[in-house]
Amino acid sequence: LLREYVAASGGKVRLVVTDPRPDTKEEQRAQRHGLAGLRAAQGNAYLGLTAQQADTVKALPMLDPSRERFLEFDLSKLIASASRLDRPKLALISSLPITTASPQGGDQQPGPAEFLLAELGQTFEVVTLNTTAKELPADVAVVALAHAHHLDEQLAYAVDQFLLNGGPVFAAVDPLSRIQKFSQGGMPFMMAPMAMTAASDPALLRGWGVNVEMDAVTADAATSVAIRGQRGDAVQYPAAFAAGPASFAPDSPLGSDLREMAFMEAGAIALISGAEARLKLEPLVTQSGAGMGAVPTAAANAGPFEKVALAFKADGKARVVAATVSGNFTSAYPKGAPAPAAEEPARPGEPPKAPVAPPAGPHLAASQKPGRLIIVADSDFMMDPFTVRQRQVGGQAAMEPINDNLGFVVSVLETLGGSDELVSLRSKGTSLRPFKKVQELERVAQLRYQAKLDE
Repeated sequence: LLREYVAASGGKVRLVVTDPRPDTKEEQRAQRHGLAGLRAAQGNAYLGLTAQQADTVKALPMLDPSRERFLEFDLSKLIASASRLDRPKLALISSLPITTASPQGGDQQPGPAEFLLAELGQTFEVVTLNTTAKELPADVAVVALAHAHHLDEQLAYAVDQFLLNGGPVFAAVDPLSRIQKFSQGGMPFMMAPMAMTAASDPALLRGWGVNVEMDAVTADAATSVAIRGQRGDAVQYPAAFAAGPASFAPDSPLGSDLREMAFMEAGAIALISGAEARLKLEPLVTQSGAGMGAVPTAAANAGPFEKVALAFKADGKARVVAATVSGNFTSAYPKGAPAPAAEEPARPGEPPKAPVAPPAGPHLAASQKPGRLIIVADSDFMMDPFTVRQRQVGGQAAMEPINDNLGFVVSVLETLGGSDELVSLRSKGTSLRPFKKVQELERVAQLRYQAKLDE
C-alpha cells in the first residue's frame, strides 16, 4: 500500500524503511517522533509511520490491527497533515458567548467553550463570529455553526455559497440549548427559565435539503443520565442520554474508536422528502432501543426535569443524532443573493462603518463541487460543561474529559479541514465508568418515588 502511494505521487512522496534497533540513533529518532514501542524479547519493537516535509514531522504512532479497514484513510490524512505548513482557518459561528478574544478584567469568568477553543487552536487558526457578522473571513478552510440562531442574511448567504463551492461545513443544531438558557437566566441549568432563543435556526439546513427536528427532543430512558433536579435529588432525565459503542457507525473512522458520547435534548436528523435523489445521509450516531422516544421541546423547555421524566412515553423508534450528508446541495437562496440590509448610522464620534463587500463570484444555485456537511442535532454536547471536568493534580487545576464528545468534535473538524494532528489521541475513552445496573435500579426507584409524591 505504501508503495502505491509512492507510485501515485509522481515523485512527490518517497518511502524510507528504517529498522530502529535497540540503543541506536534510529530508535532515538523513532522515540523523538512519537512512535510507540512494543515490548519484545530484545528490547522495543516499532511498527509506526512518520510523514515529514521540511521541519514538519507528523506520526502515526502504531499501526493498530483493529483499524486495518481505516488504514488508507489514516495514511492519507497523515500525509495531508505533514504537507500543510500553515494552520487552516476555522470560522466558528455561534449565538453563544464564544470568543477567542482575551477576557477584559480579572473578574470575568471563562466562557462555555474555553477548553474547546484551546484544543481547536492547536490545529486551526480559529476565528469566532457572532451571528450578526456580515461575511466570512478570507481564506477560510472550514465553517462550523454552533447553535447559530438567526444568522445575518449576508453571513448565511456566504455560508451557503461556501458549501455549494465545495467548502466543508460542520453544523451543531439544537432544538433546546441549555447553554443559551443558562446565559440568558444566569441560573443553574436545572433552574434556568424558558428561553425564547434556545432553539437554533434550521433555515439553512432545510434549504440544503436536511431537516433537524425542532419541535421535539430525542430521549432514551434506557441510557438516561442523572441530572440534579429542583429538589436537589438526582433525576434520571430521558432527554439527557449516553450513546455507547452500539450507537456509532462501525464503518466510519470518526466513530471507530469512540466509547461514549453524551447528549442533552438533541434533535433528530433526516433528509427532506425529495432530497434523497441528490443527497446521501450516512448516520454517525444512531440511538435505538425500546427506551427511545421524544419529549415536546416546549415541555422540556418549561421543565422541571422531574415532571418531564415522569410524563415521558417511549415509542421505540430509532433516531439519528449525528450524520454526514454529501452530494449535490441546492442553494437556500434560489433567487440569488439577499439584498443588503440598511446600515445603521454611526454613532457620534465613531468612524463611519465600512460598506459590506458584494458577494464574490456569480451566484451558485446548486453545488459546483460535491459538498461536505456533518451535522449534530445538539450544540450543548460540544461545550465545556458537557465535555470536561476540573480536578486537582499536584496542587494545579487540570481538565479531564468525561466522555468522547470533545474528541469527536475535534476529529470531525480536523477531518473536514484535511488534517489528522492528534486524531489518534482524541478518541480516548471516558474517565467515568458508570454503574449501569445501579442506574437502572435508580430509574425504577425514581418512577415509584415520583408517583407517590404526586398522589
